[in-house]
Amino acid sequence: PHCVRSFVNEAEKRDGYFTEDVASAKKQASLIDRFSNFPKIGRRKVSALRGVNQAEIDAFLNRFMPIAQAEHEKYNIPISIILANALLQSKAGTNPLAQAQYNYFALPCSANWKGTLHWQNGNCYRQYEKAWTSFRDHSLYLTTGPNVNLLQLGNDYKAWAKAIEALDYSPIPRLANQLIEVIQKLNLQQLDVE
Repeated sequence: PHCVRSFVNEAEKRDGYFTEDVASAKKQASLIDRFSNFPKIGRRKVSALRGVNQAEIDAFLNRFMPIAQAEHEKYNIPISIILANALLQSKAGTNPLAQAQYNYFALPCSANWKGTLHWQNGNCYRQYEKAWTSFRDHSLYLTTGPNVNLLQLGNDYKAWAKAIEALDYSPIPRLANQLIEVIQKLNLQQLDVE
């Protein structure tokens, strides 16, 4: 739509990362502005993201914060959980699965997955056409079917982290602890304040 083009920059249009839902969220005050009186978001070293430099983390947060906000508003998943899980699973977008298949959450194939498949190291992963569809599928994965009860967790990021680990889809060891570390070290829990 014409209104989307007016405020989505040329690089975003070219890369096709945003949709109308996300673009409308960008019109609102940025989340970082909204929390300007809190400690700086995203500025502490995180051992779970070892090997990822601070510039990559900052760029990732700036790029995906509006998408995480839009997903939170639609599906009630804490923004901190969406960003931390994407940061961790994709190594701030540097993981080949995120770069080539746009799978920022390392979501595996499943019996009900009708999309494109990607095989890597003997494992089947979902492949997406753009980053935004990975975020939307992650939201659906966590809030529908057998996982619908996760919505009862509200904005308790620690409970969400434990519940995501219990889903046992990620090869990351001690996933809950690592998600919590990412959230707390980067002060992402501030984004869950309503």
